[in-house]
Amino acid sequence: MYKSAVCITARMEEAYIQECILHNYIVGFDKMIIVLHQLSANDNDRTHEKILQLPDNVLEKVVVETITTDCLYGYQPDAYHKIYDEWKDKVEWLAMFDVDECLYDSKRRSVNELLSGIPDHAGQVLIPWLNFGHSGRVLSATPQETRYTAFTKCEGYANVNAQIKPIVRTKDIITDSRWYWTHFASTKGAAVDVSGNVLLDGQITGEEQFYRDIRKNFTNFDTCLVHYFTGAMEDWVIRYKRRKNHVYYGEHSVNMFMENTYEIEDTRMSIYLDGLKGLLEKCKN
Repeated sequence: MYKSAVCITARMEEAYIQECILHNYIVGFDKMIIVLHQLSANDNDRTHEKILQLPDNVLEKVVVETITTDCLYGYQPDAYHKIYDEWKDKVEWLAMFDVDECLYDSKRRSVNELLSGIPDHAGQVLIPWLNFGHSGRVLSATPQETRYTAFTKCEGYANVNAQIKPIVRTKDIITDSRWYWTHFASTKGAAVDVSGNVLLDGQITGEEQFYRDIRKNFTNFDTCLVHYFTGAMEDWVIRYKRRKNHVYYGEHSVNMFMENTYEIEDTRMSIYLDGLKGLLEKCKN
């Protein structure tokens, strides 16, 4: 059985998928499971093509799945349910991250090292994430420059009201009709932070009130997810022009986001930059 796997949903992410997978490889996930949403046989999404260009030693840890049907709960939750059904007996811990989220640890501990300290009574580990946004200096930057060397804090997230994402112990998932919610799962056992401190004891059954309460308890972001708006602001806006689950969400302007960001540079992710660049250079053309 593998110690850890991360499930990542992706569509039209050819510009960023290599960097995403390589970062998860660097932080030590045993498997990176990429779920592609293919809308039709003539889909022009090149995400899978870019995955196949990764170095062989990285590809050995990559699994690509596809979803081609309409989604019951939304693309991401359906993907997580699919992967759990296929991997529940193959992996101990399952993370559910987005393409634009990177696990950061100041000591560069691997994810398996972090998970080794989690007590047996814990059903899921909740990781706080910080939201980062636009910087005028990187509107035309390459993906790796955007993610690692020049991004800015987004107002409202670098505080105790942090967002959270789970890494779930698969044997403790309560498999009801919808076990995965927006930022946590339905599990037996406690919800803990990465240091093993109990945030909520006992069975969690899908009530979001605990999420609103627990996220206020996070004050330490030494180990966290850095969540950024993928690429330039223009890309982020385009993402919201697409149809999602057959619902048109309307247009968002670049200025809407620029007005809500602090121009405060945060370079913590640069500790991974050399390793990432080295792997990117090995990608096949």
